Amino acid sequence: MKTMRIQFNRVRLIGSLILSFTFLFVVVSCQWGSTDAGPGPTAPSLKVTSTYPANGTVGPFDLYTPRPDSVKPHFYVHFNTPVNASTVNATTVTCTGFSDPESVKVVSHIQKGSEDVFGFQVMKKGGTGSPAVPLPYQIGAAYGVTIDSTVKSMRGAVLGRTYRFSFTPEPYFRVVGFSFHDGDTIIPRSVEIFFNSKIGQSILAAVSTSPMLNDSMSINSVDDSTSVVFDAYGRVTPSTTYSVSVAQNATDGDGNLINAAVENSFFAPPLVVSHNQFSLTNANLATQIVFSFNYPMNVSSVNSAFSLSPSLPITVSTGTNQLSFYAVNDFAPNSDYTASMSAQATTLSGSQLSSPVSLSFHTASFGVSHQPGDGARNVSTHDIIEFDFSGAVNTSTVAGAITVSPPFAHQLKFSADTPNKFIYAYYVPTNILGSNTTYQVIIANTIQSIGGYTLAQPDTFSFTTGYSE
Repeated sequence: MKTMRIQFNRVRLIGSLILSFTFLFVVVSCQWGSTDAGPGPTAPSLKVTSTYPANGTVGPFDLYTPRPDSVKPHFYVHFNTPVNASTVNATTVTCTGFSDPESVKVVSHIQKGSEDVFGFQVMKKGGTGSPAVPLPYQIGAAYGVTIDSTVKSMRGAVLGRTYRFSFTPEPYFRVVGFSFHDGDTIIPRSVEIFFNSKIGQSILAAVSTSPMLNDSMSINSVDDSTSVVFDAYGRVTPSTTYSVSVAQNATDGDGNLINAAVENSFFAPPLVVSHNQFSLTNANLATQIVFSFNYPMNVSSVNSAFSLSPSLPITVSTGTNQLSFYAVNDFAPNSDYTASMSAQATTLSGSQLSSPVSLSFHTASFGVSHQPGDGARNVSTHDIIEFDFSGAVNTSTVAGAITVSPPFAHQLKFSADTPNKFIYAYYVPTNILGSNTTYQVIIANTIQSIGGYTLAQPDTFSFTTGYSE
């Protein structure tokens, strides 16, 4: 009996020690936390502090609309502490009220200090091979958002209870934007009016432009039939103000009357011609001159309006917004030319230039510049020698006219800015240049341009390499 009592006391002592150590472990774990335990007592609880829209509110709001605000979220949720983003997804955040199958997608996530804001778009589930696209809100419909209780903070705290809010974002049919800002100065390819709801053919009688572009009007089905588009390409008249309006009797596809008539305007600027010739006193003989128009032009009228004096064989290329030309065998060196565009050049809408435009330029002599420059030092042993000519060079006259001393094995290559007009020549060493070596280059004036003009004068220069790299 005594032996049994001693054994029983030992068991009770051992049990007390185990309980003591267990209690100590739990206390330490709670104070310091662990990688697999729940949040410590200092971790803040996770709460939704606000939403946009707020629960029970009626819009319109500064949120998603079918273009031009298509990148904005449908709604925002603001948490009081940083959230584990992997727990915020289409399973834990859902939205009801849409007639189409939908899925919620996070499109913005901003952490600021101890707070966290998520922006969500509601996407229409695409079929096989079709992308998911944002769903438009329906007029007068209420929508409900549910946030599951399993959403967690970065420190492991769970939301704890399901959070719900609802709102009515689009109480009436309205215009949500234009493809331009009111008062813009633009030359549009198209003009578009965006609505917050799907529209039908009946709306075309309620939208208009002044001056009229109505003969080019249609409903844009690409954006889920929520906009009217006018094809303005080649129709806009320069120096004209256009008004684009939606009348008070406009209705959407469900017969909802628009909340208010809307009008925006833009100004189409004057017809302008510009050119690309920056050097009017030393133009390259192979230069290609470009006249650019800020409006799409009638090509045949531009070709008829163009002239060059004195005349010589040229290659002309004309598009709807520009005319370019260059001399077939280069312009003559040290010569004056005038390129003109008469007022007969017209836009596709029939508007003429207000006055003729002319460009006078003087060509350079046929010469050459080079890299490295004369006297250059510490030139890389991997460098090439580049020759830049002021006109297109006859490539067959180059090799025999350039002497390099000491000589080195090389390839002679050419490149052009204009097709088949080679104005750059390159001595490309087969191996690296010698280190700490002075090279002398002599360019004879036997080099000719494609027009048969020789270099104005010969040239000699030298450069010194650095040590091998």
